[in-house]
Amino acid sequence: MVDGYCLACDRATSFRSHRRASEAGTPWIGWREGLRCDACGMNSRKRAMCWFIAQTMRTLRPAEVYVTEQMTTLYRWLAERFDGTLVGSEYVGAGTPAGEVREGVRHEDVESLSFPAERFDLVVSLDVLAHVNRPVRAVEELRRVLRPGGQLLFTVPFVPEYACNVTRAHAVGDEIVHFEKPVHYGDPVASDGSLVFTDFGWEFFEQLSDTFGSVEIELFHSWQYGHLGSNLFFFRCRP
Repeated sequence: MVDGYCLACDRATSFRSHRRASEAGTPWIGWREGLRCDACGMNSRKRAMCWFIAQTMRTLRPAEVYVTEQMTTLYRWLAERFDGTLVGSEYVGAGTPAGEVREGVRHEDVESLSFPAERFDLVVSLDVLAHVNRPVRAVEELRRVLRPGGQLLFTVPFVPEYACNVTRAHAVGDEIVHFEKPVHYGDPVASDGSLVFTDFGWEFFEQLSDTFGSVEIELFHSWQYGHLGSNLFFFRCRP
């Protein structure tokens, strides 16, 4: 446990690390997905994104924001602080029409968004691109709905030691072809988690540069604010 100050909920608190044994049997600490705040419950990655959003809003002053999640603490955090138009969504399931709202939850597939071009000033996405079959196609869609002068802030499981992306799985019709051992991350909609399709390396930076005019990677680290480890990477893209 680490004592510090949570920038997301603006209070002194404690952060709880996530420990488990690695495949080699040695102790492993998940700094990125751990260090959950005792007050708001958000992990290090989500709390850091709250800081990036807050700082970006001070200069960008967006009127319309899209977040590729809706049933999460981060979305609720933003909804409490943003007085413009805020749209969130989840991937409800195959066969659901894009833009349809079920029980208050909007369905969107980031590979084929229902929004018109240049709709939003700010788009925020946390690790969603790791769970789509065609991440480059999803990047193109997020760029399409972004207004000139807007920004895309997002995270992916980025591995700086990798020159190329690692395709872990690929969907062919209704069949999933696995090239690596299946890995699932938590999903607010699916109880069994969401399959990881891609681990990203520097190839992804080049793919982003083909779509956006400006691409930046920012590394976030702070003992005081409970952000430890060496893998807290954030992407900032501008048209």
